[in-house]
Amino acid sequence: VIGFSPIAHRTLLNSFLPDKETVSREIRFSLWRSALPLVKESPFFGSGLGTFEFVFAPHRPPEFGQNQDAYHAHNDYLEWLIEMGIPAFIVALWGIARFCRAMLRIYFEHDDPVLTSLVLGGLCGCIAIFAHSFVDFNMQIPANAVLFFVIAALTTAAADFAASGRKKIRKSRRNGQTRSREVVSAPEDLSTGQFRARWGFLAICAAI
Repeated sequence: VIGFSPIAHRTLLNSFLPDKETVSREIRFSLWRSALPLVKESPFFGSGLGTFEFVFAPHRPPEFGQNQDAYHAHNDYLEWLIEMGIPAFIVALWGIARFCRAMLRIYFEHDDPVLTSLVLGGLCGCIAIFAHSFVDFNMQIPANAVLFFVIAALTTAAADFAASGRKKIRKSRRNGQTRSREVVSAPEDLSTGQFRARWGFLAICAAI
C-alpha cells in the first residue's frame, strides 16, 4: 500500500505553486539580486574560481542573519558567470549546447534500441543536472560533479559506438594522390528489435 503524506503534499505544492509567504521566505531571490552586480566588477576575466564567498561578502543582503553566510550562489550558472567572466561562461554554455545537440542527433539518426536507450538515459540524466543547477550548486559538490562527468562520459561513449556502426570513408592524401579507405566497419546489431525515435518520448523521459 502506498501512503500519502499531507506534509509532503504541502511541500510539493508550495514548491511548484508557491504563495506570497513562501516567496518572501525564499532567500535565493535576494541572494541572486545581490550577486548580479558582481558580474560588472570583473566582466571579462571573472573573480576566479572558488572566490564567490569572498567577493560576495561585501554584498550580503540584509535578509541574511548575522551568522548566515553564502558560500555559493545556489545557481551554478550565476556563479560561473561571476567567477569565470562572460567569455568563459559563453564557452561553457556552448559546450553544453554542443553536447546536447550531438546526443540528440544520435538519438534521432540511430535505430538500435539498446544504444539509443543508453544515449537517451544519459542525456536525460545530464539535462536533470543542468536544470537543477539553476537553483542549486550541483557542480560545487564533488560527488555530484563526478557523477555528472561519469554519466556524460558513458553517454558520449555509447553515442560514439552508435555512430561507428556506419561505414566511414576517410580520404587521405599521400604523395599527391587521393585515396579512400574504410576505417570502421559496421558492427553486428546488438538487438533485432525495432525502435523509432520520437520527440514525445524524449520529453516524457526528460520530465521524469
